[in-house]
Amino acid sequence: MARLVITPAVPKGSYPTLPITADTADIVFAVAGTYTDGEGWANTGREILLAYNSGASPYTVTISSVAYLGRVGDVTAYSLAAGEFAMFGPFDPKGWNQADGMVYVVGSNALVKFCVIQLPSNVFVTV
Repeated sequence: MARLVITPAVPKGSYPTLPITADTADIVFAVAGTYTDGEGWANTGREILLAYNSGASPYTVTISSVAYLGRVGDVTAYSLAAGEFAMFGPFDPKGWNQADGMVYVVGSNALVKFCVIQLPSNVFVTV
């Protein structure tokens, strides 16, 4: 099966165009469903992964790393209780990007949903 490609949500930033209208700041959680290869996104190193267990039972999340500086540091079977959210990242591309430039994540059940938030490139600039 194919991998579900998650399109990162980008926050409006410090000075958005006003007024902010209904639904323009919403985020969407991707539903894994039939994607047995899991999900992934094009990683720049500025992404945060949110995982949400929308089910009534505990499920797990696994994030695949790559060998870097002599180590592999997969997040393996991170447990999410029913109704729980978890946050991961940002992900240094050198230790997380697969050969196609994506970070791979898999939920143990279709009730585990994911959202990727990409921080703007100037988020850490100070004046």
